[in-house]
Amino acid sequence: MLVLALVFVIQSQAQKGYDAYQKVDGMNISTKWGKAKDAEGVKRDALLFKLENSSDQAAVLSLSINFYYEGILRETGRIEGVCLNALKSSVGKLNGVYFIPEGFTPEQIKNSDFGFTLENIEVEKVDACP
Repeated sequence: MLVLALVFVIQSQAQKGYDAYQKVDGMNISTKWGKAKDAEGVKRDALLFKLENSSDQAAVLSLSINFYYEGILRETGRIEGVCLNALKSSVGKLNGVYFIPEGFTPEQIKNSDFGFTLENIEVEKVDACP
């Protein structure tokens, strides 16, 4: 029972700090900056996503990410095909929903001249997730 309580506390702590970004067709999208391992296993700054499907049907999410520095678009990326069953959520690096920008230093990401937008947000209703 103690182990279950500790798991709950750890998971609830991991979800703190997310900022609501937008809700599209029952999909709540929140973001925060954190660390995640890149393809080589190195921890780097990453944009973590908290996704919550509040609808009664499974849905597949795809979106584009634009990173700006000093008001200029410097990098773009895309997340494709994240499927969430009805009334389920996916949080950050725990479930692999994050994006690591390639062209920025940690100092630039923390700078007030750095920003991002999410665009081309598509939510497709499906019967179930694979």
